[in-house]
Amino acid sequence: MRMWMHAAPAITALALGGAIAAGRVPAVPVGQDFVLEVGQAVLVEAAGFGVTFVAVTEDSRCPADVTCVWAGNAVVELKVSMTDAPDTTVTLNTDLEPKSMTIGQHALRLVALAPAPRSDAPIGPGDYAATLRVEKIEFDPVAGRDAAAEPGATAAAFAADFTTVKARL
Repeated sequence: MRMWMHAAPAITALALGGAIAAGRVPAVPVGQDFVLEVGQAVLVEAAGFGVTFVAVTEDSRCPADVTCVWAGNAVVELKVSMTDAPDTTVTLNTDLEPKSMTIGQHALRLVALAPAPRSDAPIGPGDYAATLRVEKIEFDPVAGRDAAAEPGATAAAFAADFTTVKARL
């Protein structure tokens, strides 16, 4: 089983090789920030899943040119496409929890959302860019849980066997 799990990212990359080579679904590395605009998708190398930036469903962040009592919050909706599992909708926040979500053996984190709001210029639905990061999670076998997972941030029952990522991105 362990050997199969190590081979899975290579199989995943081969399965999407044509789409990646054609530039339709770029690959991003684990452990580095990447930016997605609304509607864009990426394959996360060595993680066995793809991420699509669907929309910003709420944006109550304080405009940069205004003094506010509270910084506000924006909610980003992402679609996670995995092997042999249904697509999953994930919502992450800029200031409230959850800011990250556990997906298999990785954590998907919202690092930043641009542009910053201004009181004199509304942001169009397609004008957003989310900075995201996927990191490998160390598993704590004694506690039987992900050591880096935040409370309530674990996605339910994701498949651990990544053989191919379906072309759902």
